[in-house]
Amino acid sequence: MFESHSKISETLITVASIAFLVNIFISVLSYVNNENMTSILIIIVSVMALLINFFVWRKSKKITRA
Repeated sequence: MFESHSKISETLITVASIAFLVNIFISVLSYVNNENMTSILIIIVSVMALLINFFVWRKSKKITRA
């Protein structure tokens, strides 16, 4: 039960990381094409998402260690 929970969170973190990288790539392309505020906003949101992701990952690591 607990093992599967950590496995699910690991999968979610991996998916979120891939989505984050794709998001950065898209926002960089859109920023090069037309310098508008939305691409900057997307980058900020992406960075925030990565930070949240990192804290979740650290918490899951602490749980698995204990």
